[in-house]
Order: sequence, then structure tokens, then C-alpha cells
Amino acid sequence: MTKNIFCCFIKSNMKIQFNTAIPFQAKYIDDVNVMKYNPSNNIYEKSSAAFVELRREDKETVKALNNDWIKGILIEDIHDDFISDNGHKFYAVTTQENDYNNLASEKILAVGEISSMNGKNAYVEFLQAHPDCEDNPYFEYKRCGSAFSDGLKSIYKKIKLESVPISEVMDFYRRNGYIQDKSNPRIFTWEA
Repeated sequence: MTKNIFCCFIKSNMKIQFNTAIPFQAKYIDDVNVMKYNPSNNIYEKSSAAFVELRREDKETVKALNNDWIKGILIEDIHDDFISDNGHKFYAVTTQENDYNNLASEKILAVGEISSMNGKNAYVEFLQAHPDCEDNPYFEYKRCGSAFSDGLKSIYKKIKLESVPISEVMDFYRRNGYIQDKSNPRIFTWEA
């Protein structure tokens, strides 16, 4: 209580801005669109989610995803790379609307790892949508991976990746505007 009174005194009497040293964790980047189930009319409707950049302080959140998304085939790689602090960037789509200092793993719909090719270009190392978004027809949200891709497109001018050789995954990238390389059909590129 004393600290708060002192801070107010400094701000009001000395006309300086007071910044606390609270460690900021996930960084809000942009709003992205997902589809959310509306039980009143039994359809999925457009809904907003947040595209955020994960910070080093989000280790517990990424660890929880690794434990909770047991069916996720890529989350373990994302987790291991996040913990190793390999210099890559990590992003997520979350339904959390505020307080990104305390990112809740249960609200994350997709997570991915990006290595920068140079400035405005990115290489997608891994992208994992919530396993229920992919496999559970009764999951509350749809379009989780597409929302992640939309978030990347809001900050990068060129995105490149190598897809797993599964037709549904490759179709996903084509539907989201990525062009398949003719010489190597597993390579996809999107350009603004």
C-alpha cells in the first residue's frame, strides 16, 4: 500500500510518468478470426482471437501445452526448441482477451515456431493447431491453424515452409494461399 501511495505522489506532484518493472510476457500482435460454435443457433460464427508473440517468460505456458496436447505431433518439438532458447520466434493464437502477462494455456488454439530468413521473411519450422480443433467435430473452435497463418501474414511479407507429406495438411496450406513448389511439392511459399 505504501508503494502505491508513493507512486501516486510522484506522478501527481512531479509530473513524471511512472513505469513499473512488471515483466511483460506474451506480446499482442493483432486480432485474427476463428470460428466459434454458437449453441443457440447450432452453427459456427466468426469470432475474434488474439495473435501473440510468446516471450521467454512463457515457459510454463508452453510446458502446459506440451503436457495437455498429447495428440499434438509437433508440440513436443516446439516445446523443446522454446526451452533451448534457439533464437527463433514463437507465436500463438489465443482466445484470451487481456492480461497477456498471464497467458492461459487452455485458451491457446494454435502455436508455432518461426525462424527469420531476414527481417520481413519467415520460415515456419512448426505449426500446431489445438488437436481438438483438428480431430474433434464437437470442439468449440474451428479455423485455428488458418488464424495462425493470418497472424503471420500480418507481420511477414514472405512465408516459407516444408509441409509434412499428408494430403490434408498440404491442402490446408493451398487453401490459405500458399503456393506449392513444382520441383519440391513439400515446399510452400506465401508472398504479400
